[in-house]
Amino acid sequence: MNSLDRPLFVEDVITAITGGIGGIPARSLRSSMERAAVEFDERTAEAFARALFSELSQNPQDLVGLESLIILGLAHPNILTRHGISLETEGRRLAFVLDRGGQAERAKQLLEMLSTNLPQAQAQTETKLPTQESPKLAERLATIDGLLREADKCISWGRRRQALQLLHQVLKLDRDRFDVARMIRDLQRQADHNRARRATAAKVALSLILVGVLGYGLVRREQSVRERWDAIPSAESGDLAALHGRLDAIEALVNQEHFWGGVFQAWRERDQLRARITRIEEENARTARTAALQKQERQQTAEDVRLRGMLSVKSGRFEEALVDLRQALELGGEHWEQRQRVLTDISAIESWKAKKP
Repeated sequence: MNSLDRPLFVEDVITAITGGIGGIPARSLRSSMERAAVEFDERTAEAFARALFSELSQNPQDLVGLESLIILGLAHPNILTRHGISLETEGRRLAFVLDRGGQAERAKQLLEMLSTNLPQAQAQTETKLPTQESPKLAERLATIDGLLREADKCISWGRRRQALQLLHQVLKLDRDRFDVARMIRDLQRQADHNRARRATAAKVALSLILVGVLGYGLVRREQSVRERWDAIPSAESGDLAALHGRLDAIEALVNQEHFWGGVFQAWRERDQLRARITRIEEENARTARTAALQKQERQQTAEDVRLRGMLSVKSGRFEEALVDLRQALELGGEHWEQRQRVLTDISAIESWKAKKP
């Protein structure tokens, strides 16, 4: 059995019905029912029932209180009937809870009492109610019964809000209907659960939409970047200008897009192009330096040969001078700074020779 914080009067009522202390039943269900039928008159039973109704409307999970109410209902069945509470329904619900809670023997005892005493209780109620009920009470019970039937229909049709309104009307007519209070709580919990489930479904749907949009955007971006990558002109391994052009295009793409599916390939080729361009430029620089040195050496040799030719002119050896000067022209090349001077000297020697054989 469960233990709850109950008002003192309700605790005393439960103790009086079950004969236990601290809410723990001491008697069997049958002995408690027989005692309640003998020791409690109709007015006392009504007062006890109202106290239990009030407690159960606040704490529907109070199984000890519910058991006490069922014992009282079996002893005085017309009390529960007067308030529109089904003794059989509540009794079987308690038996189910007891069985699930590991009290199978007590649940079995309760079901046996219901099957044995319920027909007698119904017969007793049928004989007592016509003489004890006033027309006003009968009208209220009929109104409550009609509201409950309408509420059941609304629940079956899925109209929870309208059903709640009808059940609240029932509570206004009878504040002790703990079963109605429990129905209201169940409907509100179900509505809260449905709202939470719809909110979760909406969040999941929104997340899927966002993921889909993001995925589509990423795919489109990937395709666009790939097209730009494929459009970069290729370059031959020895074409320095083409290599520089491809390197500049790759660096611009990487700096603009930062990350995409082929960025690792771009990084790798960028590094390879940088290394290749550096190697080619170094080779070109070495070749240029070698060519400059060779040109300088030839021009120096040409200058030496020219001077030797001029010495031959001074010594009157004009044929040797012409040979040296022509050789100096060949060694000095097209852009030698002494070329024009040598050509002038050769022309002068040939003219002089033509005048004096």
